[in-house]
Amino acid sequence: MGDYVRTFERREVKYLLTDDQLRTMRDAVAGWMEPDEYGRSVITSTYYDTPRHEVALRSLDKPVYREKLRVRTYGATPDDGRAFVELKVKYDDVVYKRRLACSRVAASEYLGGVPYERACALHPLPDPAQAAASVDGHSRQVAREIDAMRDRYGGRLRPSVAIEARRIALRRCDGTREHAAPDAKAAPVAPVVPEEDVRITFDDVIRATDLQGPSHGRAVDLLERGTCLMEIKVVHAMPLWLVDALGACGAYPSSFSKYGVAYERLCGRGRDAGLRVARRLAPAGAPSAVRGWRTAAS
Repeated sequence: MGDYVRTFERREVKYLLTDDQLRTMRDAVAGWMEPDEYGRSVITSTYYDTPRHEVALRSLDKPVYREKLRVRTYGATPDDGRAFVELKVKYDDVVYKRRLACSRVAASEYLGGVPYERACALHPLPDPAQAAASVDGHSRQVAREIDAMRDRYGGRLRPSVAIEARRIALRRCDGTREHAAPDAKAAPVAPVVPEEDVRITFDDVIRATDLQGPSHGRAVDLLERGTCLMEIKVVHAMPLWLVDALGACGAYPSSFSKYGVAYERLCGRGRDAGLRVARRLAPAGAPSAVRGWRTAAS
């Protein structure tokens, strides 16, 4: 893999689609979107949380500010393969993501308490350019932001739930393409506008495994059979062709947090009492770093 995007600021909208809606949606965007560098793959995300699941509970409570910490890998990642340590923040309906790329072993040791740069030095990525990027100035700044999040939870974050998803990932087509209309004789030419950064993912199988709760090792499916989770990720407003595609398949936004649903399926019996604990113990309000991101982007 080449370089990767280390920071994001965008809106993410989720939809639960039936098989028929999925086919209609994919046909509708075929002339506008193409597979990204991962295309069809299996992604695994390990979410970190406290023993009392304060991160999951806070997310389910839907405050203005919420954050998650996870390690993500794509496909079958060997011990020296690249893993992404991601701090994902949602503030005022905008998603901010800060991401590190290091070896899977370095990620595990870093989140287990070893300082980030030392973990990368002990377990570097095999590619020299990627190894250098993992500890450059930008990566060290992201690591400090992740450290601050861990400190907000008193250093109590541990692997909580592993979520595996079978995914098709699409990005905006490069160059100028023709969007095929149903009537080929009247097919309009639809030039791709490079600044329209649109990404779409389709997850048709999502499975969660408990790593620290009372049902340790138990696995559950998060989607009903015949259902797909689609996520649309845009920086600004959705382009008209995408709005038309959503209308064609009759799709409407749905509130679906993979980690939140996993918590409810695996550990949700004490949710109400847990919410009271989370509201009391979890950090309140947005850290100054997030307010700084918003100021810089405006």
